[in-house]
Amino acid sequence: MGMKKNKYLYARAEALVGNDDDPTSSVCIPVESLRGARYASAGLLALDIENPKQYAPTDAVNTGTIVLEVASNTHATVFESLSKAISIGEDELIIIGDDVTSEFLNGVVSVVSVTVDAS
Repeated sequence: MGMKKNKYLYARAEALVGNDDDPTSSVCIPVESLRGARYASAGLLALDIENPKQYAPTDAVNTGTIVLEVASNTHATVFESLSKAISIGEDELIIIGDDVTSEFLNGVVSVVSVTVDAS
């Protein structure tokens, strides 16, 4: 029997590796923590995630957001890239966007922000 591989999503909003010392500049979460995605504007896409903090006191605190800059009105392209990477991609670490290395899913231009309760 084969063992199921766990997959993770990674995003880094900091452009300089030396400045990546804020707990909300980068996030790596299990795919299961992705709650959904929503149109934020013609050039922005918001990915809603569960808070990476293990024990959140309420569900309201159990959410976070990764905001991505996307090419104008290419939200569906990003949705498709992400869903394919999750469902049939071979990589265990799915890089949504990394502003230091300039690695991005198809359609993603940059990671604007990562918002989580990291306290």
